[in-house]
Amino acid sequence: MDLKPTLSNDKVKNILGDTNLPLLMLDQHWLALFPREYKTDRMKEYEKRIVELMKEEARVRKKINIASRQKSEAIEKINSLTTEAYTYDSKSAQAEISKCKGIILRANSFFVLADREINNIEDRIKKVNRILLEETVKICYSVMVQSKENIDMLEPQIERMRNALNTKITDISVAEQKYETTFKLLNKLIGPEIIDQLDVEVYTDAEKKKWFWQ
Repeated sequence: MDLKPTLSNDKVKNILGDTNLPLLMLDQHWLALFPREYKTDRMKEYEKRIVELMKEEARVRKKINIASRQKSEAIEKINSLTTEAYTYDSKSAQAEISKCKGIILRANSFFVLADREINNIEDRIKKVNRILLEETVKICYSVMVQSKENIDMLEPQIERMRNALNTKITDISVAEQKYETTFKLLNKLIGPEIIDQLDVEVYTDAEKKKWFWQ
């Protein structure tokens, strides 16, 4: 879009402050207002970064789901082997329980790290989303200013066209009334049959079809 800048980055940052922001890429109004062909290069760049971060977050959450399932399976296995391992002193069952405990410990350690990673990714998404919002605010104001300038330019033109149209409407109304009054006078003076004969001499077939028989 070819728009004149109206706000600086610093002004937008200062005015927005710590405003709680929605994720723009999930906002239907934002998507409708800014289809790809209307986005600036900066907006496309920030949008791409957010997509990459969201994919990264999805990968971590997928790993969390896998670790959660493995932990649940290990707990279930421990519960099912406890009697065999300790009541009947089964060495193989005890070994399997020890293996399951290792899975649970590794899963718990992973959850701590994954939670930190998720928080870090979400913070990065918020930062990029904020920059995207700042760019959006600047573009919105440029669009509104340009639109208002167009309105201010077009309104006088439309008013002149409206006045000209009203004049034409008045002219055609006067012409119709004059025609009607004149026709009634002729009809009274010479009658419709003579008028029909004179019409043949005055009007072409195209004119008669257009004016009298449409």
